[in-house]
Amino acid sequence: MTDVGPGLDAAWDALNAESFYTGGPWLRAFAERGGMHPHVAWSDDGSAAALAYDARTDATNPRYTHAWLYEDALRAPVGAFTLLGGCSGYAGHLPAVPGASPASRRAPVRALLDALGHDAALLPHLTGEEAADVVAAGVLPGRPVPVLGMVTAAIDLRGMSTPEDHLASLSRTSRSGVRRDLRRIEASGVRVTTSGLAEVVDEVAPLLGQVQAHHGHDGSAEGAAAYLRLCAHGDLARHAFAVVARLDGEAVAFALGYRWGSGVAMRVSGLRYDVAAATGAYFATYFYEPVRIALEAGCTWVDLGGEALESKTRRGAHLVPRWALSVGADVDPAAAREVTRARLADLHAQVGDRADQARLDAWDAWHARLAGTSPSPAR
Repeated sequence: MTDVGPGLDAAWDALNAESFYTGGPWLRAFAERGGMHPHVAWSDDGSAAALAYDARTDATNPRYTHAWLYEDALRAPVGAFTLLGGCSGYAGHLPAVPGASPASRRAPVRALLDALGHDAALLPHLTGEEAADVVAAGVLPGRPVPVLGMVTAAIDLRGMSTPEDHLASLSRTSRSGVRRDLRRIEASGVRVTTSGLAEVVDEVAPLLGQVQAHHGHDGSAEGAAAYLRLCAHGDLARHAFAVVARLDGEAVAFALGYRWGSGVAMRVSGLRYDVAAATGAYFATYFYEPVRIALEAGCTWVDLGGEALESKTRRGAHLVPRWALSVGADVDPAAAREVTRARLADLHAQVGDRADQARLDAWDAWHARLAGTSPSPAR
């Protein structure tokens, strides 16, 4: 077992080529400047690896804890635990080459669990396919208890070359909405540019501060600027870009994204609430310009994160269920199934027919598959 360091750069990044939040630039920046120190273990043949944090429930992003993910299904509090697969971006991952053996995939996970020594472990925010693979390969000890942790949004750009291709792929209703957005942006006089993040930190930090304050967090420009500098620390600067919308020369909205592998991961946005809605600046910076950037770079996906799902799906994003697996904690499996079902009901209330009943039923069946209570590979 080793800390993430320069000696692992090439091998680790090759194994995480499509997983930004478990890639070396992100991990090193947040270890060096953010105090988040991960541990990595490898299989002997180098075909698989695992990432873990020595975590505490009271000092971790709530959405990466048993308490938040399992709600009432958690029968006893969890203090210290092993957090596997990353702790940022709601995109967990245990990297392995295609065809890696179950034994090779198990070895690094078991090494981390033994080294950190906690009774409880949590592997959150996996895609359904990866969660099913982890369960089938017996990567975690015992029988993991699954739960639908949250749902994120993404744009699939496979087979597309231009924003017009993306527009043509949408439903008639979504195309009409996007065209209205684009007309509003054009009529508003907003001008959108893209640059490296480091070049605009001081200009856009107050916008991020407004969003942070809106959500009940520290809204100071100084705090926002410190966070944005962290997001461009070291090798992250090569991958980070900032999309800024200006009206009469003044920044009114911005979005931070990262180019990684064959995709784009959007991170945070900032805006002036009194201007951004009327001008369409939010979607200009967080949605339409990133799509253009991704297509020009030959990318095939854009990760839009887990907020504002209704407005994102109306503009052509699809929903991505993110599953958590718990071992060693006192979790009631039947109650965890009910947590999943409650979240599916909440999702339908948020996005309506964009999460139709057939899809919700398939995700409910996926929970059963992960729990080992369904004989069929329902999707």
